[in-house]
Amino acid sequence: MIKRTLAFFVFSSILLSCGSPQSKAFEQLQTQEKTFYSKYRTVELKKDDAKEMIDIYQNFLDKHPDFEENPEIMLRYADVYMGTKQYFLALGIFDSFERKYPDHKKKAYVLFNKGFACELAYKGSLFNKHRDFALAYYNQFLEKYPKHKLVSSVNYSIEELNKLQPKIIK
Repeated sequence: MIKRTLAFFVFSSILLSCGSPQSKAFEQLQTQEKTFYSKYRTVELKKDDAKEMIDIYQNFLDKHPDFEENPEIMLRYADVYMGTKQYFLALGIFDSFERKYPDHKKKAYVLFNKGFACELAYKGSLFNKHRDFALAYYNQFLEKYPKHKLVSSVNYSIEELNKLQPKIIK
């Protein structure tokens, strides 16, 4: 009897999880992503073009705060901001990721991308603080993850940032 009851609960939970509102919403999100990314695969993505997808990501994360795929969704969300040169909005997503998922397997990747966002912002503005933040994130990365596969990319970025002359503000 106990085995049957346990089997019923396991079977019921599998059925419910397959048809859960979160699963259906995630399937819809994936369809929207596929359409979005196929459209902008060969065309430059502009800020206005990305607004709809940004809203879709934010809406999904707000409605389903505990969904298991949210870390990956957040990274794709930040990628859209990076692709539209909205680096500090991407940085906000990366900061949120670190707060919500401090032990996630992609925390090194997130720290790298924080440095990369600041580096790109610096290259676009030559504002010294952007360079300083990029270097700080990259150095933090090297301290925390000295054997990570992105170390050579971090070292290259540090060299490139050190070659660029900081803007002198008078």
